[in-house]
Amino acid sequence: MERSGYQKTLKVISIIDIVAGVFAILAGGLFFAGAGLLSSPEMASETATLVNETGLSTEALGGITSAIGFAGVLGGALEILTGVLGLRAAKDSQKIMPVWYLAIISLALNVVSLVTGLFQGQINGSNIVSYITSILFAGLMFWVANNIKAQAGK
Repeated sequence: MERSGYQKTLKVISIIDIVAGVFAILAGGLFFAGAGLLSSPEMASETATLVNETGLSTEALGGITSAIGFAGVLGGALEILTGVLGLRAAKDSQKIMPVWYLAIISLALNVVSLVTGLFQGQINGSNIVSYITSILFAGLMFWVANNIKAQAGK
């Protein structure tokens, strides 16, 4: 059976999603490692500087860093899962529904992340591109999955 243009596009997007997921997991792992380093004697002066600059305790900084690491690992796992399921759906359009659901979830989480960042004042010129790119990529995945879903009669 010939693949539609949407299925070919889904294959490319899925591969990109898997690669991005691997990088997100690696980054999350680095944050976990960084959280552990905050309490090490070798990092005492850097940790003291962070405590002074932020007004947070070492434990709070470690907790925040660990939470960011956990979110990175979890987000990366979600991206890899979406990518793997997307590759499966690129071969068989009848298997598009899990990708469609995950694309909606990803799009919603990216929009919530942008809105949260805006309200917390964390959006600036250097990271707005990252937020917008994430939303556009999730939106593209949803759009492609939605078109495949319509073609498959689901």
